[in-house]
Amino acid sequence: MATEVLWFGGSSDPGIEMAAQHVDTFLTWGEPPQLLKEKLENVRSRAAAYGRTLRIGLRLHLIVRDTEDEAWAAADRLLDVTSDATYARRLGERAGEDGVGWQRQFHQHGGKVPRTHGSWRCTPTCGRA
Repeated sequence: MATEVLWFGGSSDPGIEMAAQHVDTFLTWGEPPQLLKEKLENVRSRAAAYGRTLRIGLRLHLIVRDTEDEAWAAADRLLDVTSDATYARRLGERAGEDGVGWQRQFHQHGGKVPRTHGSWRCTPTCGRA
């Protein structure tokens, strides 16, 4: 007999509450480590209030190269080919949405393409956590 497993992502208060009550695995975007820690503590706490424990799924995009410098160079090339107009249009397409997760993710950028990896690069520990 197969066991059904429910996966769900939602960073709003109602989304977190639904996950806490009903799902098996809570999904989230990658965020700065401290913000992610706070969100997952909240999710786990809400689930515990229902006597439940959730698994966690994390969506990240990885750039893998032979060296760290090569990986950052590849990331910078991606930024170089992303125009401010394209980035603004993609953000604008979501302007009417109430998705808390994407708002948290893009809030870090201020709606502008970061032009150097130093402006968006995580601390050394987040890449090794």
